[in-house]
Amino acid sequence: MKASFLIGCDGAGSTIWKELEIDYLGFTYDENFIKIGTYFDFSVIPGVLLRNFWSDPNEWCNLFKVNGEPPAPPIWRGVFPMRINETPEQVSRPAAILERLQRFFPKTGAHDIA
Repeated sequence: MKASFLIGCDGAGSTIWKELEIDYLGFTYDENFIKIGTYFDFSVIPGVLLRNFWSDPNEWCNLFKVNGEPPAPPIWRGVFPMRINETPEQVSRPAAILERLQRFFPKTGAHDIA
């Protein structure tokens, strides 16, 4: 392929940038996130749409519906910020995962984690 321009929009780890030996001039936020998937159907909750964002003074959650691997049902994925100094081991404990889900989406019984 021949072209006059090439635009790389694939971030700091871009293969294009590396091959062309272009330094990354941007920055990376210090914030880390955890992504939690559940088979619970949030569409049964009034006001929940395919894409949602909730925020409170201490935490936020981005919730959206994605296709699961057939024959599994669709997955509702929640993205939450990790707390300062929280390690991947701490955040991925089953109790910590359920606590995050219950804080925003309280329900009787545990959420079915995907």
